[in-house]
Amino acid sequence: MKRTVIYFFDEQDASRRSNARELQSLIDDPSIHVEALEPYRCVYCDSHQDTIGGPEAMQLDHFRPWNKGFGREKTRHFAHLVDEPTNLVHACGVCNRFKAARWPTEDIDLPHDHEKGWLDPFAEIRSDFLFVNANGSLVEGKPPGNYLIKTLRLNRPLLMRQRELLNIVATLEQEQIPRLRNILQSATGSEHAQTAQVALVLFDTIRSQCCPD
Repeated sequence: MKRTVIYFFDEQDASRRSNARELQSLIDDPSIHVEALEPYRCVYCDSHQDTIGGPEAMQLDHFRPWNKGFGREKTRHFAHLVDEPTNLVHACGVCNRFKAARWPTEDIDLPHDHEKGWLDPFAEIRSDFLFVNANGSLVEGKPPGNYLIKTLRLNRPLLMRQRELLNIVATLEQEQIPRLRNILQSATGSEHAQTAQVALVLFDTIRSQCCPD
């Protein structure tokens, strides 16, 4: 199934969880929201690596920053998670740089405090916190949505354009593609059917370019 914006922030959003498909075998807890691991997308902005420069644009991020120092003593409470699979997420270099070694709540047990912080990709679904406008911009559904948008620059022009294109593709797929397929089946051999066939091929080409698996 190709991805569209409708799928981007729906109940399946929790599928974009980890750094590699191999980690699926390591995640046995049924309470963890993991349906399918997608190593080619940024867990923060959802960009596919093919749309932002290829594998070289992607990095592994420690969701809980292993080198973050807490308190006066700068104690590294997350140091033991440096190689923990459920602490490793696939992120684009830009989001990873903006996130850095921040743990905004300063509470090791709270990824966010309903005002600032990060959404734990193994426990929460982004569609509960973020919505996509028709123009591709993200808006807050509830906190810490605005913090995420601002801190990770999730409304960067490239990301907005990608989401806008996904919206267009989703609209075409829902409203126009069924009509073209109906023409192709009901008017076989006609000029209208030939035109519909060309349009469907063109749509599949556009879809594969802006909505990689």
